Amino acid sequence: MKKPILVIVCILYLVSWLFYFPVASFSFEIKEKPFMPPKEEKRIIHPLSYAHYSLGVIYDEEGDYKRAIKQYERALRYEPDSSTILTALGKDYLRLGKFKEAKELFRQSLWTDPLPFQTHFLLGTLYVEKGEIEKARECYERAIDLEPDYTEAHFILGNLYARKGDFERAIDSYEEVKRLEPDYTSAYLNLALLYSGKGEFDKAIYSYKKVLKLNPEYLPANLSLGFLYELKDETEKAKEEYAQVLTKDPKNISARNRLAQIYSNQNKLKEAISQYEKILEINPREISVAKRLALIYYYQGEVDKAIEGFQKVLEWKPEDVRAHYYLGVLFEQKKDYQRARDQFKKVINLKKDFLEAHLHLGYIYGETGKERKAVRIFKKTTKMRPENAQLWFFLGLAYQGIENYEKAIISFQKSLSLNPEDGAVHFNLGVSYDKRGEFERAVDGFRKAIELDPKLVNSYNYLGYLYIERGINLEESMELVEKALEIEPENGYFLDSLAWGYYQKGDYEKALELLEKALGFVSDDPIIFDHLGDAYQKKDLLEKALHSWEKSYRLNKDKKVKKKIKRARKELERD
Repeated sequence: MKKPILVIVCILYLVSWLFYFPVASFSFEIKEKPFMPPKEEKRIIHPLSYAHYSLGVIYDEEGDYKRAIKQYERALRYEPDSSTILTALGKDYLRLGKFKEAKELFRQSLWTDPLPFQTHFLLGTLYVEKGEIEKARECYERAIDLEPDYTEAHFILGNLYARKGDFERAIDSYEEVKRLEPDYTSAYLNLALLYSGKGEFDKAIYSYKKVLKLNPEYLPANLSLGFLYELKDETEKAKEEYAQVLTKDPKNISARNRLAQIYSNQNKLKEAISQYEKILEINPREISVAKRLALIYYYQGEVDKAIEGFQKVLEWKPEDVRAHYYLGVLFEQKKDYQRARDQFKKVINLKKDFLEAHLHLGYIYGETGKERKAVRIFKKTTKMRPENAQLWFFLGLAYQGIENYEKAIISFQKSLSLNPEDGAVHFNLGVSYDKRGEFERAVDGFRKAIELDPKLVNSYNYLGYLYIERGINLEESMELVEKALEIEPENGYFLDSLAWGYYQKGDYEKALELLEKALGFVSDDPIIFDHLGDAYQKKDLLEKALHSWEKSYRLNKDKKVKKKIKRARKELERD
């Protein structure tokens, strides 16, 4: 599922350039060109008017627009209806940001002579500056009608279409710019952006390559080409484009970021880490990069490096919820429950509905003997998401932890009402019924768990042991335990169950063999030692039996085991 996400993200990124880089892409600034008066323009006849007009043109060329304005105004005294003078004067007012005056002069010019395309063009520019895009578009279209080969009008009209979302007409305008001026770099750039947004990647690639041919130092084109090659699954070509960027600009963070992402996707984590580390050398405060690097360490299982990475993120951004969360998970993995708990509490303070933090906090309370706090946490989660079956399951487990099996059963039943096909819930429901002495219901729970999830190994063992304890269905019960051992042959608890089955059948030799084997995998379980003592007793090895029961009692002060110890000691004293 990674590729569709990358496609969407990259397309959105490329299209966003239409508005993020307005000067480079869709600039409304007029590029001055030698003005060629149309054939229809009226000539300036009065000699004094012409003299003042000529002085105005000279001042314009020098950039002294205020003095030029004074000359044009004097020229108008002699020819007040000259569209040429009115347009020149309006143009200077526009340059000085006096839009109201410029607009009025352009209108007078068009009233006097509606044909001069330059006046339409300049009036369009004025409307753009004022944000009246539709009126601007009409002016540029009129200018093009009067002067079809005026490149700049086509280019700015394309910008307006693009800003409006009319991408097809924008493309037509830029293609016309290409026809009129084949080396017009901005037209190729805008076409590349539009074709990228439409998903026509081959056309976009052609346009970006043309941009680079005209301007080899324009690095955003290389970066965009890299994006497009990634979308086309041409990863090596993408890497070449990013490498070219780094050849020209070794500190280009965008190129290193994309290379690192490619290496991550290829599972070349060493190379990805190298790129991220270089980015942080260039700018240590690239927080998103520091997070990605920490995440790589996290998923690689390099716990200490991941912790160090997330701690750095929090130095720069103390309220980064995810950094606190991952730190909590990492401390939990190290069984540093105090620091893990502190991190999850910070997460919850920053984002009260961060469900995973609540779950981890509940787990930690359970692991540190604070089961009642765990219950409170999980109850809170079921209120946050009452339709989440998994949360009711966790609450049931928490109730099991405080031996409140009645409420555990209610929670498991609620979970199953939302998701009846969860084998693990049926298993734990069976456990809770067993703890309450409801044998038949417990059996039903374990059988349902096995039916739904044949790999749920504990179900086989628990059900088998239930029968073995009661001395019933011994053949089936031992088959169940043997099936569990097929899945986990070195599980000491399963070996104990099988041993107890042989004990119930009177095969004490086999029982002893299996119990001693079980202790090789589990050396601190009181029940295994209790069973071992019983088996030794049956073999008349009372001293060994006493030794095993004493170990059992040290691990768990069970009254029944204590009685066995007393009886064994009396018998040994008599002997």
